[in-house]
Amino acid sequence: MQADIAGGGYFYDLAPHQIDLLQEMFGCILEASGYKSNRGGLYPAEDTLSACFQFDNGLVGSGSWCFVAHESAKEDRIEIIGDKGMICFSVFSFDPIALHTERGREEIHIENPEHVQQPLIQAVVDHLLGKSICTCDGESATLTNWVMDKILGKI
Repeated sequence: MQADIAGGGYFYDLAPHQIDLLQEMFGCILEASGYKSNRGGLYPAEDTLSACFQFDNGLVGSGSWCFVAHESAKEDRIEIIGDKGMICFSVFSFDPIALHTERGREEIHIENPEHVQQPLIQAVVDHLLGKSICTCDGESATLTNWVMDKILGKI
């Protein structure tokens, strides 16, 4: 929660995973901007943010994060809306994936992994053993941090 030590707040802790996932699915984000505020005053870092961004393929998106909302408003959801329908899913909870099409709403249940970090840990171990290349590297992290810094107006 201290920006001078940790980069700043829950946004820097949680949003990189969401932004990284979106870039994995849709390509690099080339433009990003946002607004931030500290509505709760519980710590020095921003706690409420809104952003707009554009991917290299022209697709546009937006995001909102509020880390001081009432518990009744707590939600972790990404919505992807297209010409055939919409898909909704969470990043940090294991809610079912919801697919909305002309056929109606369908839920896709995915079993919770026993250890959610296991695939990444295994990829790093395999990389160190020369068995494969881990794609989660400093370059991909730099792209995501650049987007976050653009949203926060740091660059």
